[in-house]
Amino acid sequence: MPALLWYISLIFISVYGFAIYRHFGKNKMNEQQIKRWYIHLSLFMYIIFTSWAVIFALNIQHSEYNLHYIAIFTELGASVLASTLLVSDKKLFVPILLTLMLPLILYFFLIGTWFGYVLSVFSLIFLGILLYAAYNTNHLVKSNYYQAQHDILTGLFNRRYFMEYMEALNERLLVGNRVAQMILIDLDHFKTINDSLGHAIGDKLLKAV
Repeated sequence: MPALLWYISLIFISVYGFAIYRHFGKNKMNEQQIKRWYIHLSLFMYIIFTSWAVIFALNIQHSEYNLHYIAIFTELGASVLASTLLVSDKKLFVPILLTLMLPLILYFFLIGTWFGYVLSVFSLIFLGILLYAAYNTNHLVKSNYYQAQHDILTGLFNRRYFMEYMEALNERLLVGNRVAQMILIDLDHFKTINDSLGHAIGDKLLKAV
């Protein structure tokens, strides 16, 4: 009966996820809508992965049909999936990995035998590896994203960022039927300063402006 309720709840969770996609996936969103989308998506991720921790707690008590083994490997698989799928957001992958792996670590520890303690330690090490890999990948993604949108010399936003920003801004303005203003600044004699005082001084001048 508990397993049946879990499967039914999973259907409702899936419907909620599809509703998020239908509501936000085909619309051009403004900043407020993006925040709402992120809140709903984060909530969905927390619920869907926590549901796997719940089914682990339900099945780990049953040895018939080797359900406890299935529960263990399912929990490990869900943890690997979470560390891969949610790698771009530390606010998601850290608590979700802890939610998935800590029950498994506790289960092995409560077996009360030497191999249970060993498996508990191995599970703790596995959790550390998942977190380490996710943190490193997260840092790499952020670093590449920063380099793609910033000038390497000045650290200012580059032309690619400007074009992407203007395209996104134009889409948001069309949705809201609004207008925006742009300020263009022309630096007189910048080439003279750049050629006479050097590129380093020119870069500092651009950053100051």
